[in-house]
Amino acid sequence: MLNMLLVLKEAGDMQMVDSRIIQKIHTLVVETGVRTVPEIRRHVDVYIKQIFEGQQLPSRPNRRFYPSDKDIRNHINSALVSMQ
Repeated sequence: MLNMLLVLKEAGDMQMVDSRIIQKIHTLVVETGVRTVPEIRRHVDVYIKQIFEGQQLPSRPNRRFYPSDKDIRNHINSALVSMQ
């Protein structure tokens, strides 16, 4: 059972960020000028609650909906490059 949980956790670590979350990050950076990871995370958390309104929220280790700080930084940089 423990091995199964470790495999599931590792699979969650390998997931790509959901395209809706990526688009939200890009929108926040380009249209509103948000540039910090904590601020993006707050906005993404609210957005996830809107997406899953009336449903069970995905678990926190699920990187598809809860990207790591590094993922967020990468998407901020990508949005900044696309603005140039």
